[in-house]
Amino acid sequence: MAKTTKKTTDKKVEPIVKKEDVKSQKDAARQKKIQQYIQEHNPDHEEENYDEYKLPIIGRTRFSDAELEEFKTLINGKIAEAREELKFYQDSMKESEMNDDDIKFSGMEDGGHTNDKEHLANMSNRQIKFIQNLENALIRIENKTYGICRATGDLIDKKRLMAVPHATLSMAAKMGKK
Repeated sequence: MAKTTKKTTDKKVEPIVKKEDVKSQKDAARQKKIQQYIQEHNPDHEEENYDEYKLPIIGRTRFSDAELEEFKTLINGKIAEAREELKFYQDSMKESEMNDDDIKFSGMEDGGHTNDKEHLANMSNRQIKFIQNLENALIRIENKTYGICRATGDLIDKKRLMAVPHATLSMAAKMGKK
C-alpha cells in the first residue's frame, strides 16, 4: 500500500479584532493626545484624571449641552432660510409652467425657457437635500452625537460646524488624512 502524506501550508492566522479592542485603542490614543497636550502647555501638571481637564477639543467625546443648544439655534435659522428659498424656487417653477402657453408659439426661444425650468428644478432639489441634511443634524443633536466625525470619531472643529452645520466629517477626514 502506498502511504499518503498531507501537505501542510504555513499560513499566518490573523487574530480576530473585536470592536471593544478598537474602541479601547481609540480611547488610549485619545488619552495619549490629552497627555501630550498637557505636557506641552503645562509641564508642571501632575493630575491623573484627564477626563475633566478642560481642553479646546482634544480628548472631549462630545460637545456640551450648551454648545449643542447653540448649534440647534443656528441650524433652525438655516432651515427657515432654506425653506424660504425652496418656496421661491417652487413658486418660480409654477409661474414658469403657467407661462408655457405663451412660449409654445415663440419657436427659437424655447431652448432658453427649458434651460431656466431645468435650472429651477435643480436648485429646488438642491435645497430639499440641504434641508434634509440640516434636519439630520438636528437628530444628531438630540442624540448628542452632533459634531463627531464619522470617519475618525474625533470632534469636528467648532468653526467648521459654524460654517457648515450639517458637516459629518472633520477637515482631516475630508482631505483623506488620518
